[in-house]
Amino acid sequence: MQLQADSGCALQARLSDGTTTELPVQLDMRKALKRLAAAKGLAGDTAPGQLFGSDNRAGVPGTLHRVSAMRGRQGEVLGLTYRVGRHLPGVGLLLADVLASMKRSIQGEGAERPQSLLLLGKPGVGKTTLLRDMARLMSLPPSQGGMGLAVVVVDTTNEIAGNSEQRHSCIGHARRMMVPSRQQQAQVLLEAVQAHAPNVVIIDEISTKEDAAAAKAISHRGVLLVGAAHGSSLGSLLRNTELSGLVGGVTSATRDEQARASKGGSKVGGGGQEECLGVS
Repeated sequence: MQLQADSGCALQARLSDGTTTELPVQLDMRKALKRLAAAKGLAGDTAPGQLFGSDNRAGVPGTLHRVSAMRGRQGEVLGLTYRVGRHLPGVGLLLADVLASMKRSIQGEGAERPQSLLLLGKPGVGKTTLLRDMARLMSLPPSQGGMGLAVVVVDTTNEIAGNSEQRHSCIGHARRMMVPSRQQQAQVLLEAVQAHAPNVVIIDEISTKEDAAAAKAISHRGVLLVGAAHGSSLGSLLRNTELSGLVGGVTSATRDEQARASKGGSKVGGGGQEECLGVS
């Protein structure tokens, strides 16, 4: 769920099913920013530029919640979006068979190379909530119902494990790497593998061509990758020029006469490339 607050307007609550309810109250933007500063241990007169990162997002220490700012022409904050973060223990068990297959793939059982998992969906459908519990399940020892793998979470916006320096308990025994800025995410992804020898790397938002290249490099190094990306379908991902490489991409090919006839006379058509991330 998220709350949407704009200067001079009533609060709106937006649920994960897309329904919106207007609440009979307005948010005082100055007071809201002071409360956010207090929650982050900053002075009440802290400038908005220090409250939010370069992506206009801020976390609330000790929680899994996120606050995003909408700015005016002069950089002033005119709107806030509060995203309610949740920990739902056990939700990752929905993919228990997939996770077990992934573990077997790094033990040399069946798969030619380690498998990876990409969660695809629109914003707000629960991808991050699922990632949190998968980090917990994969990192806990078997004696606690887990898989006993070494897991590193690359937490660019601190949404998976919270905004405090100490990671939230929702990710079990997984380790968490924070990212100084959004532009450094691909670099930190590779650093996670090179410096910390994980079995699994978990990343919330794969959104650029550099991220996709880093994800493929991780897969080729024998490490499991669990990631999420925005999209409504596999087709939408293939049409995304930044991320289509995650699933092999699309290339043009010239059809022979028989193929042209079956495809309505088009001479050039799309075809999938062989090299991909190895998505389950």
